[in-house]
Amino acid sequence: WQGNHAHWRQEIYIMESFDIAGPSFTASQVQDVVVPAILKTMAVSSPKVVAVGIKAVMGLVRLSRNAAHRSDICQKLNREWGRATSYTKRMMFCDICMVVLQYFSRNFFKYFFIDTALEMLRDSVPNVRCRACRLLPAIKQSLKLPYDAVILPQKATVK
Repeated sequence: WQGNHAHWRQEIYIMESFDIAGPSFTASQVQDVVVPAILKTMAVSSPKVVAVGIKAVMGLVRLSRNAAHRSDICQKLNREWGRATSYTKRMMFCDICMVVLQYFSRNFFKYFFIDTALEMLRDSVPNVRCRACRLLPAIKQSLKLPYDAVILPQKATVK
């Protein structure tokens, strides 16, 4: 079923099932089986499936009590989606950032995702930059001035 675009409704149903069944998985199952399966499916699926998959992954990350597992998953999302060679994956990373801003605290977003999100503003593909610009109001709300004023000059030089 994976990657077969004719069955995208079934893929969405499976992604939603992972999200609903999240509390019944152990931490090691989430880290070793469930999240890799969701990410593998997201890599070859339609954008609608990816959108539901993002919410499923973030819901599972939120349920995880293990900080190392959370960190590993977030680093994997940054590496495989935020710094991907495919522009469509980088565009979907902006959607990942929006979900993170909805599900988690602003400190969590700043710790794991703000660097890559701000890099999207300097992407070589105009559509990625445009999608990243939609993130700016949410990123602005996540910053707390004057404490976070140090982040901006270092990381966000938009040309």
